[in-house]
Amino acid sequence: MRRYSCPSLFGLLVLGFVLYFPASLEAQTIRGTITQADTGEPLAGVRVWLLNWEGRELSLAMTEPGGTFRIRPDDPGEYRLRAVRIGYRDHETELLELGEGEELELEISLASDPVQLPGVTVEVERLPSYEIQRATYTGLYMRRGDNRWATPGGN
Repeated sequence: MRRYSCPSLFGLLVLGFVLYFPASLEAQTIRGTITQADTGEPLAGVRVWLLNWEGRELSLAMTEPGGTFRIRPDDPGEYRLRAVRIGYRDHETELLELGEGEELELEISLASDPVQLPGVTVEVERLPSYEIQRATYTGLYMRRGDNRWATPGGN
């Protein structure tokens, strides 16, 4: 019967964690909260774009129900964030300098910008009562194939 040594398996696991976690701990992170400017309430469902210094979109995050987001750029450098949500004015941050392994914490407030729809005018013309009655009977006759509907006159 052959026995396998648990210490060697444990050693491989520890080596894996040592090699993996320091790299992930050194990654750059931008965290933040997005709120409504007038009420201070958190905004969920805001698209937060990570932009490079030229304005090119690199990645996208969405705010959670508490208005929080997290973006992890691949490299240190200069970035901007653009926050976009329907019914609110878009917001773009100033250029942010992000060093290696650095974590930035931001608070962004979005001002409401209601969508204005063009006005709608409705004109109504009342039909004479005999036209309404004819339309009603026509509808009933069309349903005659269904046994649940009777025609006027009790057929």
